[in-house]
Amino acid sequence: MGTMLKPIILAAAVWSIAIAAQPPGSPAIRIADRGVFPESLTASRNGTIFAGNVHKALIYRAAPRAAVATPWIALRPEEASRVMGLFADDRRNLLWACTYAPGPQGAKGPASIRAFDLATGKERRRYPFDGGCNDMTVAPDGTVYATDFAGGRVLRLRPGAEAFTVIAADPALASADGIALLDDDALLVNTFRGGKLFRIATDSSDGPATVQPITLSQPLERPDGMRAIGRNRFALAEGGGRIDELIVTGDRAAVRTIAEGLPKNPTSVAVLGKRAIVSTADFSLLGQAGADAIETSLQQIPFP
Repeated sequence: MGTMLKPIILAAAVWSIAIAAQPPGSPAIRIADRGVFPESLTASRNGTIFAGNVHKALIYRAAPRAAVATPWIALRPEEASRVMGLFADDRRNLLWACTYAPGPQGAKGPASIRAFDLATGKERRRYPFDGGCNDMTVAPDGTVYATDFAGGRVLRLRPGAEAFTVIAADPALASADGIALLDDDALLVNTFRGGKLFRIATDSSDGPATVQPITLSQPLERPDGMRAIGRNRFALAEGGGRIDELIVTGDRAAVRTIAEGLPKNPTSVAVLGKRAIVSTADFSLLGQAGADAIETSLQQIPFP
């Protein structure tokens, strides 16, 4: 057995142990492909699930209650090398996706945010993104907000605008990752490396928005994808292996762990009814021998 394959096999063993330790739930949703490293997933109102792939420029789709997610949108390799954040915009029948063009020797090239038809997968719009786009959310009026992981910023695309503009840039936002809307239309943003949570006002003019820290009831370990699931209530994936419920009140957030001991690096979560769909990816295996053979599933766990 080749020594370069050992990390892959070890990861698979750890994966199996962690899954066995999870609370009982629906069967995992298998992704019908190999070499899949999903950084983000999203679900539409009817229960369709979409997942991206950092290793390939592909978006996968699983029909409501389906056991398998299949390749759905394949981007041209000369235009895109990876898919990061995804967000299903049911009001406008769009799937928003953060993509990166190929760069030299496997590095990330320029980013762009694209909008695909939620039903057909046809590309409808494309916007260049100056920075390292990571995740997105969409306001009821159609305004798109996106985090810039590399630049520590939050950007906004107003309805009818041709380009994203910066609304918040702050050293505290370094590694800005998950993003969601609070009930008063302010933004909730987490930082992956800092384990912090911030409230960012959106009702200002085009000037800089206020970045306000939120006090957490317990520490977060590499917080990643985050989705609004109710009145100031959110689901959060922690890269340290947990899925949480957040309830935000003013400048405080109550954190309740729903599941822990998940495989390394939970990256995103979507809640459908009483179940959470979770994507997981061990990015340390990217570039290693055997990475193209990795099989991935989206886990389903009970969510109160």
